[in-house]
Formats: sequence, C-alpha cells, structure tokens
Amino acid sequence: MDLLDMSRLMRLIERLGNVVISSGLLLMTNLPLAFSLAFIPIQRNNVLILIGLSVTLGPSLTALNYAYFHGDTLVRHFFKGYRDNWRQAWALFSGLTGLLLLFTYDSLFVLANPQFQFFLIPLVFVLAFLVLLGFYTALLLARYTGSIRNQVRNAAILTGRHGFRNIGLLVFASSVFLVTKATNMPLLQLLLAGVIAIGSFYWLRGTLERVISKP
Repeated sequence: MDLLDMSRLMRLIERLGNVVISSGLLLMTNLPLAFSLAFIPIQRNNVLILIGLSVTLGPSLTALNYAYFHGDTLVRHFFKGYRDNWRQAWALFSGLTGLLLLFTYDSLFVLANPQFQFFLIPLVFVLAFLVLLGFYTALLLARYTGSIRNQVRNAAILTGRHGFRNIGLLVFASSVFLVTKATNMPLLQLLLAGVIAIGSFYWLRGTLERVISKP
C-alpha cells in the first residue's frame, strides 16, 4: 500500500469515526427521542409524542454543527458549543417544536376528515419549511452570534431560497431515516443519525458559502 492509499484509508477511518462519535453524542443528549424512534413504530397515535420529544434535537444539532465548524476534538467542541448556545437553542427550538406540533395535528385532522384534504398540500409545505428552518437555524446559531430574531430571519431567508438544494436535503435526510427504519435494526438506526447530522452540515454549509461568496 503506497502513501496515497494510506492517506485515503486514514481519511475514511476518520470520517467513519466522526459518524460514530456524532451518533453517540446525539444519542447521549436525546435518549427519549432516540430510543422511541429506534424501538417504537411510528403511528398516527404517537407521532405527536415523537415530535414533542424532538425538542432536544435542536440544541444537540447546534452543538454538533459548532464542533464541525471547529474541525478537531469533536467531543470537546460539542460540549462547548452546547454550553455556549443552549439558552438561544432551547428557546428557539421550543417554539419551533410547538409550531411543528400544531401543524402536524392539523395534518392528522385533515387526513382523518376527507372533506378538508385540500388543506393537506399547504400543510405539507409548511411542515417542510419548518424542518428546513430548524436545520438552518442550528447551523447559524453554531456559526454566528446574534439575537434570536436575526437568526430566525436569516434562516427563513435561506430556507425560502435555494429551493432545489433544500429539497435535496429533505430527500437525503428522509431517505436515510426511512431506509434504516425499514431495516428494523435499532443499532443501525442510531448509528446513521450521525450520517444525517454530518450530511446536513456539509450540505447547508455549501449553501451558506455560496451565499457569502456572491458579490
């Protein structure tokens, strides 16, 4: 094995290690949500509970993004990022989770009442917007300082623009989740949470860099 092959192998091992560490950190800070998603089938009668449990996910994703931005000592920077941003992250994602609960309840009501199903497509767009808003907000909180109002406004602008890239992110995240959920292998589901976290970070960072690089 030459030096080039060795270098590629080491980079691969490092990336796999980051996936495992990221999944472990997400598991540690989202135990109720993680085990519910891994071991409980998603059904209409429990989807609101799962969304409520996801309130812990925003601060954790913010802390992971902070660690990814700094590039080394992932665990140390994760807890530093969590400590530095927890007030804003918890306040913001509590409100966002409340909105997700509200519009998901509306969607379930519409599905249960066929006469209102013309509201379903607008509700799906609103839910997709809120999920993307959460991803972008976690990225911006990790990268920049500022008021919650400014962070949400900038995240909303990024969410409203770059439609194809945002659709791609939703397809990527939902595909990884659904494929692993279909395997009925809880350990694999917990492990690949890190894939979604790392993938979303680089995806959104690329979008952010394109915006910054424009004159």
